[in-house]
Amino acid sequence: MTFTDLGDGSVLAGGVIPAQGVYEVDYLTSLSGITGVRLEALEYAGLPGPGGLGPGFFFNGAFVLTEIELFTSSIPEPETYAMLSAGLGLLGWHARRRKNKQVS
Repeated sequence: MTFTDLGDGSVLAGGVIPAQGVYEVDYLTSLSGITGVRLEALEYAGLPGPGGLGPGFFFNGAFVLTEIELFTSSIPEPETYAMLSAGLGLLGWHARRRKNKQVS
């Protein structure tokens, strides 16, 4: 199976057609607050189906999607590190002040 990036930002699947497959796509973005994902199946000349437009590999141009899983992980923003540093600095200052009061 091959995947070709097309100029319009889409990806064309081709090559030897497997009976079934599991595909993993990893994507990194700096966007935040994402509330949805859209998967589009586009027509493409040369694929099976009426008029050779696909979008799938079956004789009628269909395909089956049985499952989609999305995983996320957050990447802290610079402001998070600044707040962490300020908080640790404040804790250190407070501990030092408390120690100096006990010595006096």
